[in-house]
Amino acid sequence: MSGLGRIAIVLVVGCCGLPAEGKYGGGSGTPEDPYLIYDANHMQAIGVDSNDWDKCFKLMADIDLGQFDGKDGREKFNIIRAYGGIFDGNGHTISNFSYDSNGLDHIGLFCFISDFNAVIKNIGIIDPNIDAGTGRYVGSLVGRLKRGTITNCYVMGGSVKGRIRIGGLVGEYIGTINGCFASSKVRGVSEVGGLLGSFSVGTITDCYATGSVTGDEVYVGGLVGFFSGGTITDSYATGSVVGRARTGGLAGHNIGTISNCYSKGSVMGDQVGGLVVDNYGTIANCYSTGSVTITSGPSGVGGLVLSNWGSITNCFWDIETSGQEWSGGGEGRTTSQMHQRSTFQAWDFVNVWGIGEKQTYPYLRRYLAGDINKDGIVNFKDFAIVALQWLEEYNVGNRAPEVLITYPEDGARLMVGGVPPQTLITAEAEDSDGAVVRVEFFDDEMKLGEDTDGSDGWNYLWTGYSLGWHTLTAVAWDEEGLSGTSAPVTVEVWMPDPPPP
Repeated sequence: MSGLGRIAIVLVVGCCGLPAEGKYGGGSGTPEDPYLIYDANHMQAIGVDSNDWDKCFKLMADIDLGQFDGKDGREKFNIIRAYGGIFDGNGHTISNFSYDSNGLDHIGLFCFISDFNAVIKNIGIIDPNIDAGTGRYVGSLVGRLKRGTITNCYVMGGSVKGRIRIGGLVGEYIGTINGCFASSKVRGVSEVGGLLGSFSVGTITDCYATGSVTGDEVYVGGLVGFFSGGTITDSYATGSVVGRARTGGLAGHNIGTISNCYSKGSVMGDQVGGLVVDNYGTIANCYSTGSVTITSGPSGVGGLVLSNWGSITNCFWDIETSGQEWSGGGEGRTTSQMHQRSTFQAWDFVNVWGIGEKQTYPYLRRYLAGDINKDGIVNFKDFAIVALQWLEEYNVGNRAPEVLITYPEDGARLMVGGVPPQTLITAEAEDSDGAVVRVEFFDDEMKLGEDTDGSDGWNYLWTGYSLGWHTLTAVAWDEEGLSGTSAPVTVEVWMPDPPPP
């Protein structure tokens, strides 16, 4: 083909809206003329050239990074180490971002941001798979943000793992975050949160997290693991939270100001609170409704908070759904009362809160019903996202029931005192979108029996067990045949020595 022919083809492609030849997909990297990013190769190229890490970029299409997963001989993605420019996602998404750091710190699509003028906005991360091992400061979007702004960003699906300061969106945050959400599974050791692992200076506004959060040690929260300063307002968390010390539905630890927030996820640990565990700051106009359960060991539990050395005003928790009638602060109310506007008399139900009288808990007005992708409108894109989530995570619209063994407790010692020996295993089970029809009980992999009634709670009389260690689990089934399994409970069966003759 002649040179003239090649030029003609380039001109035709350009007029159809595809990138012309040049660096990335076009542009010069300034705020007025950002570099244009059209595909995974463009994203890969940013991480190679550190000279561009203070430049401006704009996504022009949804991008799949699956080809850069570092597996089976494929190239590993070049994460952007230190960024100080403006990255505008332009409402597009980046999917299948996979990264195994082998224990290195500062892991995310953007590893480290420390420029006051840095901005990341309008971008969604879909199905990330990040495993930092023993690494610190890990998030799907940013590992560690010391300065800068993140606005209108989100992560959906996937998982984020690491050791300390692990968050679904950002590992550690100092700055401003607005209009963001996360629904990934998050796992770490300490300072682990659904949205942010640790947050110390700045503001969090209009944010939420719905993914499950698990921490092996201390400071675990549905939204933020460790909150040591700044402000959280108009935000919430609904995912389940499992940890040990200082595990809360919204935050594990609070030294800042939390206002107009709520948490609805279940909370399990040794030291737990429905909203926050330890409060040294200010909490106002907040509530929690999730179940709050002690797992094992030296422990403490509070329906809203465990301990309070600060200020808690106009805050409430549901004593029925939480299973707790005591809290270190706030006021306990029944579910019926939590559905009534009169309970929250000091709250702003004109500009901030709404409520379905005698039907719903208070909700934040600024969140449009169904605005899943946070673009300010409700349209078919939101419906498509919800449909995909249902198909992938909830078995075509049906969510698995949840079940928890309430007796015996994990680590309990059962003394053989009867003939035959017997213990009543009890469990709590619920199904958010249907009904539990039976609960089966197991000793290791052997089925002991089942309860198909549940009118007096779900239980099974365990008899004739042997001496030694046993691992008990319960499996709840709903009316559509979907099941959920409880956390294992390990117990020891023993017999005291006979008295001397």
